[in-house]
Amino acid sequence: MIGLNFKLIGARSAQNYLKSIPDKLKSNTYRSMERIGLILVREVKEQLSKGPKDIKKKGPRVELYKYKKNPTPHLRVRTGRLRQSVTHSLNYEGKLLVLRVGPQRVQYARKHELGIKVKARPYLKPAIKEKRRVIEQEFERGLNRAIQ
Repeated sequence: MIGLNFKLIGARSAQNYLKSIPDKLKSNTYRSMERIGLILVREVKEQLSKGPKDIKKKGPRVELYKYKKNPTPHLRVRTGRLRQSVTHSLNYEGKLLVLRVGPQRVQYARKHELGIKVKARPYLKPAIKEKRRVIEQEFERGLNRAIQ
């Protein structure tokens, strides 16, 4: 009977490296998701800044008449409250890492995004569409950092 014996040089370091991959993957995924959240918040705020500003003269708003004649696909900015409320949160729900981006505590936000009882003027969907490639690249970078 012929037998072969192998001695793998550096087996312990290879084993330790393979054991460390899940931790690296978890931390790099978290960092990437955090960056993606910041990128999306910036883009959503830019989408909300595209709308025309409300101009007040003495008395009622003069702009109201203009926008009935010439509607814009973007929300008008009166106070900037919706834009200021846009934030992100990153949490684990069980084993899932969940990223949420959007306005907080602004009642009319959903109404304008989805078009409930008003013409839809989305700001989240266009932001995601605009930054889709950047999001994919950032996620890929995070995964590559984990396995290097």
